[in-house]
Amino acid sequence: MRFKDVYVTAPRAFSKSFLTILALFLQCVFIPGRKVFICANTKQQAAQISREKIIEIYDHWPLLKKEIVGNELKEYPGNFGKDYTTLKFKNGSQLDVVLASDAARGGRRHGGLIDEVRDGDGEMINTVVLP
Repeated sequence: MRFKDVYVTAPRAFSKSFLTILALFLQCVFIPGRKVFICANTKQQAAQISREKIIEIYDHWPLLKKEIVGNELKEYPGNFGKDYTTLKFKNGSQLDVVLASDAARGGRRHGGLIDEVRDGDGEMINTVVLP
């Protein structure tokens, strides 16, 4: 998180999604008012990936639950659904899932994660994190 751009070539099961979601989570904790997104091929896939990884983060570092608004109400704080995930932080930051389409325009974000990117031929490029 020290550098604007980081390039990593990593094999399967290297925890790329986990690490990038953790980085976005920590940005939201340390930078008040930060708004970041997670995007994948479908909104359902992005919601599923983000929910799984956020729950892993909570299991590893339970203290991070206290940064989320409404943390005392649930074992895993946040708003999780079939096709959405939203975390609202006590400092005004927000992490959510968006759809990569023209209809999703208008929501301003400071950065985000585009998971499992494919090129025009359908070849997997992989994970892209925007500053």
